Amino acid sequence: PSLEAKDQVRHITSLDVSTNSISDSGLSYLLEALKGNESIIELNISSKTIEGKNRNKLGIQSCRILKDLLTNNRFIQILNISGT
Repeated sequence: PSLEAKDQVRHITSLDVSTNSISDSGLSYLLEALKGNESIIELNISSKTIEGKNRNKLGIQSCRILKDLLTNNRFIQILNISGT
């Protein structure tokens, strides 16, 4: 991402990417972009059951990524991973 895009990401307080066909690698890219963000307090990566369409497909790799995120980011207060 450009320097301007990275600066904008730092000001996000809530991010909802639920039901967007996100995979382990997609989550990795997303959370890499959020590194250094000290204002995000809510992250929604849940999946609604809609006949399997657009479900986030998070596996063991995503669990490790989320563990690292929660270990290093003291600002996230709400993490929704339901249905993933």
